[in-house]
Order: sequence, then C-alpha cells, then structure tokens
Amino acid sequence: MNPYHQFLDLPESVLSPDYYALLGLPRFTSDPKLIRAAAVERNSQLRKWDNTKHFQAANLLLDEVVAAALVLEDPKRKAAYDAQFLPQMDHVEAAEKQARGKPQHLQAWVAGLLATATAAILLLVAFHWLWPGSQEKPHVLHPMPTAVASPTRVKTDPLEDPSITEGLPVATIEEAPAVKDDPKANLMIGQELCFGQGDWDSGLKLMARGSDADLRSLAEKDLASPTAAAEQMAVGDGWWDVAQNETGLPRAHVATRSAYWYQKARGSVSGLTAVKLDQRIRECLAFAAGTSAANKIPAP
Repeated sequence: MNPYHQFLDLPESVLSPDYYALLGLPRFTSDPKLIRAAAVERNSQLRKWDNTKHFQAANLLLDEVVAAALVLEDPKRKAAYDAQFLPQMDHVEAAEKQARGKPQHLQAWVAGLLATATAAILLLVAFHWLWPGSQEKPHVLHPMPTAVASPTRVKTDPLEDPSITEGLPVATIEEAPAVKDDPKANLMIGQELCFGQGDWDSGLKLMARGSDADLRSLAEKDLASPTAAAEQMAVGDGWWDVAQNETGLPRAHVATRSAYWYQKARGSVSGLTAVKLDQRIRECLAFAAGTSAANKIPAP
C-alpha cells in the first residue's frame, strides 16, 4: 500500500514525494499564505482518518506535512531545501535545448533531401527530352511528400514525470524541532505530538519551548512531575481546561493527560475531593471513548 496515494491522492508511482508534492503545490511556490493554506487542507484531509484503523498511518503523514510546511514557510530553510533541485533544473534546461534543436536539424535534413530529389527530377526530365527515343516511353512523376512528422515532445516540467520526484529526502518530524530558536515551530509540532498523537513524552518538551505562554507554562509544570496532590490536580485542571477548546481525537488525548494527573492525585485524597476526582476521571473516559486515546488512560 502506498500511503501517499491512499491518503493524499498522489500518483501511485510516487513513493517519496518532495515537500511541494506532499502539500499539493507547484515546485518553488513561495507565498507563505498558499503554503499555510495547503498545509491546513492536508491536515483536514488526514484528520478524516481519525477514529479509524488507519489513524496511525495518517498521523505519520501529518507529521511529514507539518515538517514540510515549517521548512517552506521559512525563507532561509526553503532556500537551502530548493538548492537540491538546481542540478535537476540544469538537466531539464539541457533537455529543452535538445528538444528545440531537433526541429532545426530535421528541417535542414528535409531541405537537403528535397534539393536532392528536385535535382534528380530535373535530370530525369532532361534525359526524357534529350535522349533519342525517350519520347516513346512516357515517365510518370509521383508527387513529393508535403508533410514531415513532428519530433516527440520532451517533457520539461519535473512534476510531469513522477520518477523525477522519487528518491528525494523527506524530513521526519524528529528533525523539525532541531531549530530550537523557533518557538512557533516548537509549539506547532509539540501540539501535534501531544494533541494529535498522544505522544506526551516527546511533545511536552517542545511545547515548553513554544510561543503560547499558557501552554508553555502548563507544559513546564507537567514536566516538573509534581508529587503533591494539590499540584497534580492543578496540572490535571490545566489540561482539562485545554480539552474544552478541542474536538475529536485531540480533545480525547488532552483529556487522557488530565485524567493521568487526576489518577496520580487520587491515591492521596479522600472524602469530597476523591468523589470529585472520580467524577472528573469518568468524564475524561467519556471523551476518550471510541477513540485510539481510550487505551492510554489509567483506570479510575
């Protein structure tokens, strides 16, 4: 199965698309708005597979889409990425020149052929009238061909030929956070890992370097691994509040994180507080029910 074909409708022969093909954009697109819009469209396209048996494969592709968008929206990283296509462009330009040269060579060859044929016809006519007795044997002159087949067109657009895009490197999601001074990138990827995939071990570190102050603070508190019940419940409440602004699988994953901290605090409280925690954990379970996040939540 080719996931790029199944989930993104790329040609089945494309097994390793470049960033532009991955986002469905013409190569060298530079408008950040177009790039961002393409990434949003791909996100919607892949989110349709949430709550299906293919959600993991779709999420892996979403990681690649996020990484591609981050590179192409950054002028410096985009320029470095586009540099790999320059040798290929030289090859294409050479093919174009070769294609343009073919008709000229063909025309010269045809002109020479016509000149030779014309000379031969004139010689036959002269022979017919000048050689004794030749008038008794009439000659039939066949018409010369008037059309010449055009040369085969050479493809000059790299995207016309899927084989050109094969073998190009596609960055993984782990490579994107390497740019530690990009808070927006860290936030975007951290949210995708935590909210989209439930990978809190990887995503929290990125959100703690992200551009959203509230999420950054909450991620830092989570990473601090508090042991006091009050602090654990505070972290759980923080993720609970975030979950209210999410929908679908992201909401389920955030709710499971909230339940994780509620469950840690549950063993240290009693009375009305314990009852409230049990109720909240059941609500978290309700959010996760029927999704892939259900198996990541601790039992109350």
